[in-house]
Amino acid sequence: GTLAGFYHSHPDHPARPSQTDLEAAWPNFAYVIISVAAGVPGDVTAWRLNDDRSAFDQTGLALPVTSDTKRPTVLAGATTERPD
Repeated sequence: GTLAGFYHSHPDHPARPSQTDLEAAWPNFAYVIISVAAGVPGDVTAWRLNDDRSAFDQTGLALPVTSDTKRPTVLAGATTERPD
């Protein structure tokens, strides 16, 4: 397989890259960030590092879902919701 990017959570913070994320980022990879508030997953966003490494640009992300996982399709920038 090919490594496309990395994911991590931001507990009790927005799903936006931090200064630490910027300092540690590698070019040409996607960075998926999940906000978690009081232990509950929230927004999911995806980012790519600018060529000059000065900042991130938000990008879209779609994940396939199978019926046996009962997990929603996640589009970066959208709040995740689990079906009942």
